[in-house]
Amino acid sequence: MEFINSLITFGSALVACSGAAIGITGLSDYSKGKSQHNVGAQEEGLQKIVGGVAIILIGLELVPQITSFFS
Repeated sequence: MEFINSLITFGSALVACSGAAIGITGLSDYSKGKSQHNVGAQEEGLQKIVGGVAIILIGLELVPQITSFFS
C-alpha cells in the first residue's frame, strides 16, 4: 500500500508540473502576441494559461483521490 501511495504522490506531482509547463508556454505565447500585436497569438496564449491552471488543479485535487479506490 505504501508503494501505491508514493506512486500516486509522484503522479500528482508529475501532472501538476506538466500543467505548469503548459501555463509557462502559454505565458510566453501571450507575451509574444502582445509585443507583435497579434490577437490570435494572445488568445492561444490565454487558452494555454487557463488549460495549464486546470491541469495543475487536477493534479493537486483529483489525482490524490485515486487512493480511495485502493482502500
